[in-house]
Amino acid sequence: MALKKCKECGGVVSSQAENCPHCGAPVDNDGGSEGPNNNGRKVVIIVLAALIVGGFAWYLIAADKKRKLAEAQRIEQARLDSIAEVERLEAARLDSIREDSIRRNFSTPDLAFFSLKGHVKSVTYSDNDILPFYYATLQKNPTFNFSEDGTLENLPRGAYRSNGRIAGQNITWGEEWEQGKFKFSWANGHVSSSSSQFYEAASDNGYKYDSAGNLIASYYEGGGEGMIFKESATYNYTDFDDNGNWITCKATKISSEGYEDDAAPERTVTHPTITRTIEYW
Repeated sequence: MALKKCKECGGVVSSQAENCPHCGAPVDNDGGSEGPNNNGRKVVIIVLAALIVGGFAWYLIAADKKRKLAEAQRIEQARLDSIAEVERLEAARLDSIREDSIRRNFSTPDLAFFSLKGHVKSVTYSDNDILPFYYATLQKNPTFNFSEDGTLENLPRGAYRSNGRIAGQNITWGEEWEQGKFKFSWANGHVSSSSSQFYEAASDNGYKYDSAGNLIASYYEGGGEGMIFKESATYNYTDFDDNGNWITCKATKISSEGYEDDAAPERTVTHPTITRTIEYW
C-alpha cells in the first residue's frame, strides 16, 4: 500500500482509499504514484520489447541460415554443373573419336581396290606399276575420282562390276594384239589375284596385303609365242597421311624374261619409288 497527499486538503491518505478521511474528497488513483497498473504496464513493455528483440534476433538468425543454405545450394549446383560440363566434354570427345574412327576406316570395294580408306575424293599416282588396271599404264600420272559414298567415278574404259565389285576389264581398242581381258578375284575384301589374256599371251597375278590392307607383295607370270615373263615385287611404305593411307612407297622389283628353252633368262632388279596424292571430301 502506498501513501499520497489529498489534492483538496493536502492530508495524507492511502492510495487504496476512495475518499480522503480528512475532507471527504475523492482520491485520484490514476496517476501520481506507482501502483499495480503502472507495474503491469512495465511488464507488458518489457515483454513486448523482449518479443521484438527476440523476433528480430530470430529473423537475423533465420536470414543468415537462409543465406548460408542458398550459398551452399549455389556451390552444390555449380559443382553439379561442372560435373555435367566435364561429362559433356568427355562425351563429345568420345563422339569425336568414334566419328574420326568411322571416317578413317570408311571403306568400299572401290576404295579397297586401291588400298584406300576414308572419305577419299581423288588419288593421283606418280607411277602406274602398282595398279592392276591395264589402261592406267597408258597414263603418266593416273588420277582416280570417287563420289562421297566411295564409288569410283571414272571407271577405266572396259572395266565392269560384279556383285558391287570391280570384276574385270575388257580391252577392245587398237590392233588385234592390243585386245584382251582382265579378270579380278576377291578374297577378304581385296583383290587376291587376277588373270589376263592378250591375243596369244596369258598371265596370272597374285597379291598379298598387310593387316591394314596395303599391298606388300605381288607376282606376275605370263608368256606367249615361246616367251616367258616373270616378276615379283615387294612394297615398303615409308610415309602415311593423317588418315593412315600411304603416300610414299619404295618397291623392289625382280623381273626376268626369255624364251622357254633359255637356261639363263635376262634378269633385272629395279627400286622404284611410288608416291600418291590423296584429296578428301
